[in-house]
Amino acid sequence: MDTLCSVELESRDRFFNQDAGEVDFGDDLLSSNDKERGVELYGLMKAIAGSRLIGYRDKVSLSDIYLDHHEVTPNSIFAAVKGSKSDGHDFIDDAIDRGASSILLSEERDLRVPQLVVPEASIRQEVARAASIVYGAPSNEIKVIGVTGTNGKTTVVHVLSQVLETLDQPCGELGTLWGRLTTPEAPELQRQLRDFVTHGKRYAAIEVSSIALDRHRTDFVNFETAIFTNLSQDHLDVHGSMENYFQAKLKLFRDRATTKRAVVFSSDPYGQRVLREADVPLRAVGMEDVEGYRLSGDGTEFTYRGRKFRSPLVGVHNLANLLLVVATLEGLGFALDEISEALEDAGEPKGRLEFIDEGQDFDLVVDYAHTPAAMKAVLEALSLRLSTGARLITVFGCGGDRDRYKRPEMGRVASTLSAHVVITNDNPRSEDPKDIAREIASGVVPGSHVETVLDRKDAIQRAVSVARSGDVVLVAGKGHERRQIIKDQEIAFDDTEVAREVLRSYLGVKE
Repeated sequence: MDTLCSVELESRDRFFNQDAGEVDFGDDLLSSNDKERGVELYGLMKAIAGSRLIGYRDKVSLSDIYLDHHEVTPNSIFAAVKGSKSDGHDFIDDAIDRGASSILLSEERDLRVPQLVVPEASIRQEVARAASIVYGAPSNEIKVIGVTGTNGKTTVVHVLSQVLETLDQPCGELGTLWGRLTTPEAPELQRQLRDFVTHGKRYAAIEVSSIALDRHRTDFVNFETAIFTNLSQDHLDVHGSMENYFQAKLKLFRDRATTKRAVVFSSDPYGQRVLREADVPLRAVGMEDVEGYRLSGDGTEFTYRGRKFRSPLVGVHNLANLLLVVATLEGLGFALDEISEALEDAGEPKGRLEFIDEGQDFDLVVDYAHTPAAMKAVLEALSLRLSTGARLITVFGCGGDRDRYKRPEMGRVASTLSAHVVITNDNPRSEDPKDIAREIASGVVPGSHVETVLDRKDAIQRAVSVARSGDVVLVAGKGHERRQIIKDQEIAFDDTEVAREVLRSYLGVKE
């Protein structure tokens, strides 16, 4: 291999100065007026401990970094990372053809562009470091609120953003509703934060998943506030145990250098553990802080610290979400009176207790609930809408190639709290839908009214066909999603649109 230049630096503990939150590149930042975005390749090498720069002739200016070779643009660096299903090293040539001016990788190759070689053991950390550098450490210029927990992340993020906007504090949102991943990979996350700054956002509310914390996607993001909602069974296929799952979440509350403060829901058992084991300044909020509340099918009213709050959100689980929002905003310096006023019009995000109304005499609700705890919370919330003799009818499935251990428990919860359950397809991926349905059915309560209709549209039709006036039909599991994944195919399927179509057909409405 023709090595034009190879440079290796002594190890550094951190590239951030804890006070300034910046790295000293000397003359290695881009010299353009857009100093907020971009770095010279040699300067990037100096910031990454134990890295080697190979094939370096002249200055190479970098304005973007990508993990996906399809997204590569000119003047970008492509990060070739080994994943569970593919290896980024296999797509290096394509990335170069698309304009990548350099490659960050762990296995040295014979390439026609410079390559920055980093240790395989730390490549994800270094990708996160590089992304923060390339995009100018945007979390130093915007107040980032990170929300983690099994359930409630999307709702807390969405309500926070709405309230902040009402308070004239522009806020960007990132999470399940806004991309393929709950928390974007580090390059996309840093790029989005930079775009928020560019567009005048003062805050960013983002969902932080356990997988993102384990895979270093949020490394080098400074959090103004971190929020813990709750923890219950999910993602055991990834983490292996609830303890591992919890430890992944706890990472957000370990580092005082990157997390300024935290708000923790203390009524959750794992929230109590966070309060005991975290290393950052904490504020606990829980049901014991509520001085009175009233739940109805139309919303929630509660009193907190002597102030009354009203919200259109339904259910005790949303009362917990609202408490976290209020405590977080109070901790950021907003007055309770202005928070209360702004909260009244902050609604649920798409696919969370979303009511589909085509003029039918029963409710049809779409929700993302895909864990036992979420299913229980949603069904209990919807039961508040039932009059005497009315029933809950639930349509749901479980995702394939995901945590199998929760399937029987999902069946148990749904059959316990519903008068009629229709087990159906979710995103089966590589699994046989019949096998998934059987595992769900293994947990149903004996004597409960449960049937299996694998075609999801047919299942929704079945539920609608048995609904009576005043009933509530819940279509759970996919929420906002617009695709159904079967084998290696992604098929257009939006629960809200399909539900509308089914209702119109049921009511005889002509298109």
